[in-house]
Amino acid sequence: MAIYLVLGASGKLGSSVASLLKSSGHVIYLASPDPPEADLISCDTSMWFRCDLSDPTDVFSIVSAFVLSDKVLDGIVNCAWDNSPLSSDGTMDFSVWSRALAVNLFGPLTLVKWLKSFGRLSERSKIVVTWRRDGLAEDAYPQLVSASCVRNLFWMSFPQHVVTVSYEDVLTKLPEILGE
Repeated sequence: MAIYLVLGASGKLGSSVASLLKSSGHVIYLASPDPPEADLISCDTSMWFRCDLSDPTDVFSIVSAFVLSDKVLDGIVNCAWDNSPLSSDGTMDFSVWSRALAVNLFGPLTLVKWLKSFGRLSERSKIVVTWRRDGLAEDAYPQLVSASCVRNLFWMSFPQHVVTVSYEDVLTKLPEILGE
């Protein structure tokens, strides 16, 4: 029985990933700003953290919980994504862009860095970074840049751990990625 952390667990993709891991008999920890589906957290093998990845205090509370519990993660599946809309004139307000970068990049990257530095990721742990291949509007250039940055920075920071997979393929490829 492996231990996994699913970021963005209250979203459609995050809850699907959590359900897949739970049905495979794994211990799942869920992180999202809103509670995930009740059936995901209604058993002895799961726990939910209220976490807004743009808030460093929320991110560190997850790290603290793992340090105090002495658990080591076998993997993290990042399904969190802030797909902030562009304004009607095609621009994005700086505060909106800052939040998108915090949720999509800085929060998850900081979380992984801290978990690794405190020994909560094993040498075999997998970090699955999801990204959208389809469904973005033609004017979604900031989101595409953000997705590319996320994939590249995770890979550069943790090359032996990171696997990137599109939203569309994650449910079918996850068992293979995790070695099941």
